[in-house]
Amino acid sequence: MFFLFMFIISLLIPFSMILLGYRYKTHPSTKISHISGYRTTRSMKSIENWTYAQKVFGKIWFKLGLLNLITIVPMFFVVHKSKNVISMVNLVIILIQMIIMCLVYFPVEKRLKKFEEKNGNI
Repeated sequence: MFFLFMFIISLLIPFSMILLGYRYKTHPSTKISHISGYRTTRSMKSIENWTYAQKVFGKIWFKLGLLNLITIVPMFFVVHKSKNVISMVNLVIILIQMIIMCLVYFPVEKRLKKFEEKNGNI
């Protein structure tokens, strides 16, 4: 039972990334929001930047969410281990997932900068 709980916990980040990535990719917010979305100084500079950043963010987060599903594989090797072992493996998995989740910043900012240069929004 404990393993099942920890397994479900380890799925939260990847599934959140997949669902939110799909949402932002297909239905980007049309208004600049200070509450949700990909919010950086560059993305909030104009509505064009904002919309473009949300779409790019969504595409990348969706793909990274799928990649994050791979991080769950080690959980299958600790099915019948102690609670401490399961907890430690899950902790490492979640830390790796969080690092992967944050990697979205670099490609989005790079593409957004190119978008600004192309469209003269600098």
